[in-house]
Amino acid sequence: SSFYINEYGIGGFIVSNVIFSHKSYIPRSLSFNVTVILFGEAINFAEITLDLEGFEQYAETLFWDNGILSNFEKSMGVLRFLRSSSSTMRSKLDSLPNVIADSFSVPKASLSIRV
Repeated sequence: SSFYINEYGIGGFIVSNVIFSHKSYIPRSLSFNVTVILFGEAINFAEITLDLEGFEQYAETLFWDNGILSNFEKSMGVLRFLRSSSSTMRSKLDSLPNVIADSFSVPKASLSIRV
């Protein structure tokens, strides 16, 4: 997202990125960059980056059957109905090995902030 007011020579833009790994359903990296343009010069105002790895087990604990956020998932049943699959397809998917659940790694997080 960006804007520029040519009359005053000011503007700015925001760039964000979400990067997923093929090994997880949780984003691997999140980044957010804000740049301000003053009098034709670009000034990097702030950049925030968050790298995550191995937090799948915590997400499953929150959303699983007895998790804190499990009621939220049940209330979203209408959306699930709209994109539901047939029972034969679901049984085929359930028979596949759960590669993600079997390969939890030690959780790691990294946060960087540049101003």
